[in-house]
Amino acid sequence: MPTVKIDGVKIAAVPNRHFVATKVALGAHKVALSWPLLSGQRNAEMDFTVVAEERQFFEVTGTSRVSGGGAGYLTFNMGSGIAQVKADYAEKTIQECCRLKPVKEASPK
Repeated sequence: MPTVKIDGVKIAAVPNRHFVATKVALGAHKVALSWPLLSGQRNAEMDFTVVAEERQFFEVTGTSRVSGGGAGYLTFNMGSGIAQVKADYAEKTIQECCRLKPVKEASPK
């Protein structure tokens, strides 16, 4: 499962079909996603700015599937990322699929 960090502070390791919520201060921030080495996924990060008391949503994506093969071997298509998504899409997706993963670590400032 991927680990989500904001400004270098671990927020949570997020299982499939879960979400996390945290507060951050106004200003520029970096959200980063890191996967365990054996997952085959690539880490990702992106910058975002909080300009007012607003909610922002980010979606973690990951792909792992067999893409081909031959005699005695398989090839895999692996990929991951993080993207900012619109509130209406995020709220609908969270309501239909996901459970809250409580944040146990201190929130970034």
